[in-house]
Amino acid sequence: MMSNKALVLIGHYGTGKTTLAINLAMKWAEEKRQVSLIDIDVNNPYFRSRDWQDKLDKKGIELVIPDKEIAFGELPY
Repeated sequence: MMSNKALVLIGHYGTGKTTLAINLAMKWAEEKRQVSLIDIDVNNPYFRSRDWQDKLDKKGIELVIPDKEIAFGELPY
C-alpha cells in the first residue's frame, strides 16, 4: 500500500526550517523514498533550498521552486 504524506514546517525566519527540510529530504531519499521539496519561502529568504538544487538533483529529490525569472524575487511586507 502506498501512502502520500506531507510535512509543512512553519516558523520565524532564521529558525532552521529550510536546513531541517533539506536534511530530512536527503535522509528520506537515502531510504529510497520518493521525495519532493517545495520552496515557498518568500518572506526574508536568507537561506533558500534552490541554492542546493544540484545536490538535491543528485539524490533524486524533486525541488519545486518558482520560475527562474522570479526565483530570486522577494515580496517586501
